[in-house]
Amino acid sequence: MARGPAFDRLEGIRLLGLWQMGPGLISYSLRVLSLREMLVDKRIIAVLHRKAFLERHRFLMNYFVGIDGGGTKTSAALSDERGRVLKTARAGPTNYVQYGQSRVVDTIRTLLSQLKVDGPIASLCAGLAGLDRPDDKLSMNDALLRAGFAQKVEAVSDGLIALYGATFGEPGVILMGGTGVIAWGTDGKLFKRADGWGYLLGDTGSGFDLSRRALVAAFKAYDGRGEATSLLGAILGYFNVQKPEELIRVVYGEPVSVIAGLAPLVFQEAKRGDRVAMSIVE
Repeated sequence: MARGPAFDRLEGIRLLGLWQMGPGLISYSLRVLSLREMLVDKRIIAVLHRKAFLERHRFLMNYFVGIDGGGTKTSAALSDERGRVLKTARAGPTNYVQYGQSRVVDTIRTLLSQLKVDGPIASLCAGLAGLDRPDDKLSMNDALLRAGFAQKVEAVSDGLIALYGATFGEPGVILMGGTGVIAWGTDGKLFKRADGWGYLLGDTGSGFDLSRRALVAAFKAYDGRGEATSLLGAILGYFNVQKPEELIRVVYGEPVSVIAGLAPLVFQEAKRGDRVAMSIVE
């Protein structure tokens, strides 16, 4: 077949990914595109071909989002169909019990905005601290679906996603320590947990637990009921106050995640040899 001017222009349209866009656009493109002009540099054709391919592929690609929501911060990762992590994002806490469903949905919306997903999200899995009761899981799943974040959503405990991440569903045990603490284990069929009952009922050894014990020790030292400790000065500096009495208003007005932020200071003072801090971390 002879390659006349009309064929050349249509070839240019095809390379630009416009072939199936309708006769109106093709008619317009015939007037503005000429393969003769584009062949001034053959490399332009290669670039256009590649760009058109990537643009078509982008709309066909499915994306997947994984969310790890804790009591202090929440992390998100965007991956493609091959499991490659493309982007990550971070936002505030998403403990279901402490912050509620509406706050959790807003935080996930913020994370997705940071990820700037340019295609459909096939599936979103959110592992959230405090999401353990079956009724809460159903309610959270419904909220995520209503928000339209993805075609398929799954809200589970943050401990469960950590267990799968470590064992891939094979027999194993994990111990998670952050603002709270929880242990999960599986024999490959059944899944069991221990602790994770929150800062009032459990979470022994968690960031909040260490911080609370440090605060108690600091106040005991201040009023003479306990051993002197450098934790007092460190805690005053952390909350940017001058006197221990000022801590009352600050501590009772802050969320659990802020109190738990004292934990690194406890380890810091323990490394410096403070006996009270050492007894807390031991």
